[in-house]
Amino acid sequence: MSSTDQIQQVDGLFIGGISIDLGYLTERQLEEAFQIRKKVLKMGLSETVAEICLKKNYLTAGQVEEVEGILADRAVDGDDLLIAREVVLRGLVPVTILRMVLKLQRIEGGRRPISCMLVALGLLSVQEKDGLKLASRKESKSVEGDRIPRFVGNYEILSEISRGGMGVIYRAKQRSLDRVVALKTLSTQWTSNEEFVERFRREAKAISSINQANIVQVYDVGKVKDFYYIALEYIDGESLESILQSRGTLAPTEALLICDSVARALQHANQVGLIHRDVKPSNILIARTGEVKLTDFGLVKIVTDEAGLTHDGAIMGSPHYISPEQARGKEIDFRTDMYSLGVTLFRAVTGVVPFDAPGAIQVISKHLNLALPSRDTLPNEIPVPVYRLISWWMAKDPRTRPGSWAELIESVQKVLRRLVGNCCPSCRSEVKEGDLICTECGYALESEATSTDESGTRTIRGNRVRSRGRSGVRRSPRSRRRRKKNS
Repeated sequence: MSSTDQIQQVDGLFIGGISIDLGYLTERQLEEAFQIRKKVLKMGLSETVAEICLKKNYLTAGQVEEVEGILADRAVDGDDLLIAREVVLRGLVPVTILRMVLKLQRIEGGRRPISCMLVALGLLSVQEKDGLKLASRKESKSVEGDRIPRFVGNYEILSEISRGGMGVIYRAKQRSLDRVVALKTLSTQWTSNEEFVERFRREAKAISSINQANIVQVYDVGKVKDFYYIALEYIDGESLESILQSRGTLAPTEALLICDSVARALQHANQVGLIHRDVKPSNILIARTGEVKLTDFGLVKIVTDEAGLTHDGAIMGSPHYISPEQARGKEIDFRTDMYSLGVTLFRAVTGVVPFDAPGAIQVISKHLNLALPSRDTLPNEIPVPVYRLISWWMAKDPRTRPGSWAELIESVQKVLRRLVGNCCPSCRSEVKEGDLICTECGYALESEATSTDESGTRTIRGNRVRSRGRSGVRRSPRSRRRRKKNS
C-alpha cells in the first residue's frame, strides 16, 4: 500500500470517528465503508472513506464538509491526526490496531492524546513518542505542500496562510498588477465533486457582490488545470482567534468595537440576501492598521436562491459557535449570525467558550439545552451591560434576539457609551452623581456627593471611579497615587 493510501486510511479513521461523535454515522456503516475501500484498492482504484460514505448516502456533502473542516483544525503540531499518520507510515502500529485504540479513545471521551495511549498500551516507547511529535511538526507544514505549483496562472505563491477542510489559503503575488493577494484554493480531492466545486464558486459569487469596508473583497475567480481559486484582498494582520490565543481576553470596549464592525459587515451581507452561518474568531481578521474584516463565506446561505446545496436537516457551522436552530438543521435567518456573534463576544471577554465538551455532539447538545453560564461563575469578571448583551444575542429562541442588525448595532453603541463613562467599582456600570447604590448590581457607593481632582478622577467618598479611556481599563487608586508621586 502506498504512503498516500495509508494516509487516506488513517484520515478515514478520524473522519469516521468525528462522524460518529456528531451522530452522522454508525459503527456498522463505518465498518462497511472500510470493507468497500479494501475491495476498491484490490481493483487498483482509490477512493477515500468520505467519498464512499457520500456514494452510499451515509453522509451528505454538507456533513462531509463539516467533518473535513474539523479534521483540518485538528492537524496541528503534535496532534492526534499527525501522530497517527506517522505511526502507520513508519510501520510502528498497524491500521487495524490503531482503529481499536481510536475506538477506545472515543469511549473514554477523548481525555488522553493518542500518543499517550499508545505508550500506555506498550505499542510505543517514550523515545519514539517524542520523535513522532518532532516529525509531526514537520508534517503539519508540508501536508499537500508538494501538490501546489510555484505559479497558479497569474499568481506566484509566496507562502501558506492557513489550511481548512475545503482547501488551502496562500499569500500570493498577482503578477499583472504587482499586488499581494490571499489566494484561496479548492483542495484537489474535491475538484471532481461537482457539489463542492459549485459551493466554492457560490462563495466567490456571493462575496464578489458585496462592497463593504468590513468584508474581505474578491478580486478574481478562476481555474488553472486542476486548481480552482479565489483571489481575495490580503489582510496584513492576524485573526481574532490568534489574538485571543496569545492574549487570553480583550478589554470589553475593545471586544465591543470589534463586534460592532462585524455586525455592520453582517448587516450589509443580509441586505443583499446573505447569511454567513460560520461567524467565529478565526473568521474575523484584524489588520495591523486596526481595521476589522469578516472573511470565509464558505457556508454562506443565499436567502433568495436556494440551489439545493443545503440539505434539509444538515448541520452547518462550527460546534462551539453554532446557534440552536442551526444545530437542529431548521430554517434559519439573519439571527443565527447574531447568536454566533454573541458566542464570539463571550469568548473575547471571558477567554473561554460558553459551552465546551470533549466531543462536538456534546457541545451542540449544550447549546440546545443549557442556559448561558451565570455571570458569577465566569473565569473573568465582565460588566453587567456586556453580559446582558450576550444573553440577548444568545437567546435560545431567535424571536427574542434583536429584531434587526440596526437594533443590535445600536445596543452595542449604548453599552460602549456606558463603559467609557464613570463606572461602578464592582460591575463597571455607569454611576451618576448623587447615586447611593449602583442601580445594576446594588453596590454601596456610600456617598451623597462627588468631587473631581486635577487629574480628572471622580471620587465618591472613598470609592474612586475614574473616567475610562479607549482601553476600558480602570486603574487602581494605589497605582494612580504611585504615578502621581513619580511625576
